[in-house]
Amino acid sequence: MRPTATKLAILTLAILCALPLCPSGAPAQDPEAQPDLLTSFRKRGMRGIHEILFAVRRPGSDDHWYANFGHYAGDENEHPFTPHGGGSLRILDLDSGRARIIFEDKHGSVRDPILHSDGETILFSYLKEGTEHYNLYEIKTDGSGLRQITSGDYDDIEPCILPGGDILFCSTRCDRFVQCWLTQVATIHRCGPNGENIRPLSANIEQDNTPWLLPDGRVIYTRWEYVDRNQISYHHLWTMNPDGTRQMVLFGNQFPGMLFIGAKPIPNSPLIAATISPGHGIREHYGRVAIINPRLGPDDFSAAEYISSEDTHSDPWPFSATEFMAASYNTLVLLRADGIEEEIYRLPESEGEYWINEPRPIIAREAPPELVDLVPPEGDDTGVLILSDIYAGRQMAEVPRGTVKELLVLETLPEPIHYSGGMDQISFSGTFTLERIWGTVPVSPEGAAAIRLPAGRSFFFIALDHEGRSVKRMHSFTSVMPGEVTSCIGCHERRTEAPGTGYHHNVFTAAAEPRWPEPLAGIPDVYDFPRDIQPLFDKYCVECHNADRSDGGLDLTGDWMPLYCRSYFEISCRQMFGDNRNRALSDFPPYAIGSQASTLYQMLLDHHQGVTMTDEELRLVRFWLETGAPYAGTYAANGTGLIGWYYMNIIKHNDEEWPETVAMAEAIERRCDGCHTPDDPRVCLPHMLSDDKKNAEDKRNDYYNLSRPEKSKILRMPLAEEAGGFGRCVERREDGTEAPVFASSDDPDYQVILAGIQRGRDYILHESNRFTMRPFVPSPAYVREMKRYGVLPPDHDPKTPVDPYELDRKYWAISGGRQPGGPAATMPTAE
Repeated sequence: MRPTATKLAILTLAILCALPLCPSGAPAQDPEAQPDLLTSFRKRGMRGIHEILFAVRRPGSDDHWYANFGHYAGDENEHPFTPHGGGSLRILDLDSGRARIIFEDKHGSVRDPILHSDGETILFSYLKEGTEHYNLYEIKTDGSGLRQITSGDYDDIEPCILPGGDILFCSTRCDRFVQCWLTQVATIHRCGPNGENIRPLSANIEQDNTPWLLPDGRVIYTRWEYVDRNQISYHHLWTMNPDGTRQMVLFGNQFPGMLFIGAKPIPNSPLIAATISPGHGIREHYGRVAIINPRLGPDDFSAAEYISSEDTHSDPWPFSATEFMAASYNTLVLLRADGIEEEIYRLPESEGEYWINEPRPIIAREAPPELVDLVPPEGDDTGVLILSDIYAGRQMAEVPRGTVKELLVLETLPEPIHYSGGMDQISFSGTFTLERIWGTVPVSPEGAAAIRLPAGRSFFFIALDHEGRSVKRMHSFTSVMPGEVTSCIGCHERRTEAPGTGYHHNVFTAAAEPRWPEPLAGIPDVYDFPRDIQPLFDKYCVECHNADRSDGGLDLTGDWMPLYCRSYFEISCRQMFGDNRNRALSDFPPYAIGSQASTLYQMLLDHHQGVTMTDEELRLVRFWLETGAPYAGTYAANGTGLIGWYYMNIIKHNDEEWPETVAMAEAIERRCDGCHTPDDPRVCLPHMLSDDKKNAEDKRNDYYNLSRPEKSKILRMPLAEEAGGFGRCVERREDGTEAPVFASSDDPDYQVILAGIQRGRDYILHESNRFTMRPFVPSPAYVREMKRYGVLPPDHDPKTPVDPYELDRKYWAISGGRQPGGPAATMPTAE
């Protein structure tokens, strides 16, 4: 895509206003007038530059853009990247065209070099031979003076050097896993020049990437989030002060389906260069190089203009608004804004498995201004968020003033380990995260509020009306640093808006008395469906909605299915929760999502079939829906007591050698496949461990009952009514008449299928266990990570039962860089 006339005008203005990168540089020449493209680039964008620094390493095997460090969930010795494939730092001499190695480890890995402002010292991330983690190191450009900066069993990557000498970097010290894959998370941390005083700046429960300094001293970085949003759609550009305060979206957070990463300011212009990677992002941050004009605001996609036509570049370095350098697999290339590309260096053929990464020119430069640190070195562990006017924001114009009475304050909680690309046991196609209720704060008639919050935590808010109905959800998260007082205008206000005179009184009034969230009496802070909601179904619903009398085709018993319980699976499949079902949306009209949009809740309010819940019971259901309608209330539920769960998006056969289930599959094929074919997903009948049929996960949960195997649909549908079945599956006889497949439960194939289902039940009862069972033993991988985080002692026996809810709470109290005690780790409680 070539720049539009408007975009060319912007680029031309930026070029005309630009000053040379080096004071001795000659005036820019028209590149079209130069016969040699490289020479023209040297005279324009690269004047005064004689050497290029870059890293060389083997690319990772995992296709996810963020999976380039750490270990997989199931095996701490299995890595998503190539940890010991060899790596080096090299410097290309532009005059000779030759590259020299200044540092190499043939059995380690090297990444993310960045130069100090003196142009003589390199800070980089290094995984040393014989170790398993990246740490930060320094070295001189001549290869001398290697010095280790950080240490420990964490991965410290993507460093950024601050003007005063401190270092920003992304680190797994946050102790969490991605909530839709099997890899660890790195978030932004800060330390001193010698690795001292390491502390977290980001409260993200997902990934932060590629922090870089802007000319005004702020930090631009990639933030991945999906609070009530699709997990693969939102990873865009944000900014923060170097002390972690004033975190704010810069560009793209309303545009799903692309990754913005590797952003750097274009010299002497207001523009940003970045890689835009398609979809969920390509491995090693590959995509198309683009120019972004943040002055058009975060929501105007015309502010982004591609300058390369294919997804074959990574980590662009802007020399000016028209000339760029980038890595392209085993080559180093120069790009021009009109799309012309020139190769300037290629690795030797003998290094065919290696890629060039993170190219940087070796130049001395003036450091950006050092912003004043607003976070006190010690003291207050809380901050204040001031809301000016909740009615000033996206899709709030039609909401009458005075409608919103309270803000529900929720914390989105990190996950200690995850096993697949799905939600595991937290939901079925809904929320990925557990959400903790902190309470409510009042909103003034003018729409203002001031909230005191614990520092270093991920919060989001729901606007509630006088009936407690959810008017608007945040679909993002915010946080405060210790001692920080920050503000927003309204509910999803556009970041190009500035407060008018009418906001000042609201802010003053709200800020006069910042409120701690008021805890909700009688409401669990973290919901668990079997514990908190299923008893209400048992009390009011199962008389009509059970395995024998499924009025409306709905069974609301708590019977075990292969992955969930029957009731949760059925109401989730019918999309009765009012959530966004993991859609790529982030801005809904008022009352379009949450309890008010839930068909389940509306049926209860309407006294469906005479059911009349108490106000307290309705309130319990309502707040469960507001927290994403989770299934398991503990992350320890993942990977235990399940039949046919998913690991790395591949079905996990708990035991492929079970003779009972092998025989069951043969019986199903023998008696059922004549009608129920794989080509018709409506009637496809996989056995519990099958992964070769359409919609296998849905059908497994629908047809198999592990609490009462004889109640399984796969047995009752073909069983004659007089024998206790439904008689809906029939087979044609030779005389043309029809009869139920199974005339009685004595049929040998009926007994074979029953034995296969009972084998699955026995597995849960005696070999594995579910989070609802006591005693409960979590998966060995969960125990391993809890030991690594310091939540469990090193000598904890993995076979020892634990309280999964209590263990998760201990983890949340210290996760996120091991926050100190006090309000940051202690939730208020209702009296």
